[in-house]
Amino acid sequence: MAKADARRLARELEREKREEKKAAEDVTKAVKAAERRLKKEARDAEAARKREMAQWKADWKNWVQRNRQPDVEFTMPKGEEMWVNHMNVTGTKVLGLTRYELDCLPHCAVDNPLQPAGEEWAPMMMFRIDDVERLAFRKEGIVSGVSQDDEAVLLREGEERLKTKMEKRDNQQAG
Repeated sequence: MAKADARRLARELEREKREEKKAAEDVTKAVKAAERRLKKEARDAEAARKREMAQWKADWKNWVQRNRQPDVEFTMPKGEEMWVNHMNVTGTKVLGLTRYELDCLPHCAVDNPLQPAGEEWAPMMMFRIDDVERLAFRKEGIVSGVSQDDEAVLLREGEERLKTKMEKRDNQQAG
């Protein structure tokens, strides 16, 4: 009888071990399934964010295409210091604007003050600082997904985002 009880007890212990092992495997499978689900959700969210950002960039390119006016010029007031209220193409790069985007603004062609005597250089394109800043704020707002329905909100949000972006860049360069 003792041998039979010992065998029965050993079988019960083996069954309990199998059940524990099966339970542990089930928990491991559930954890791995949850991890896969979370990774998939994160990939899907990242893909959606990238599609959204691509759409915002496309919105900006469309706006630029609709508003380009490369032949519109203005005349700088006589006696006004060239660099006081105006900036050239090189200065606008700090704000993240391209030459193509600057075609949305009126410009004034002026002789380059660095031009050596006797040489022919192309004139510099000068833009009103206020116009350049508004264009940079608009760009930052549109590529950040701010609605274009209210121009004042778009420009205000764009200005805040551009200032934040430039502060981060300045801090990285300083540090």
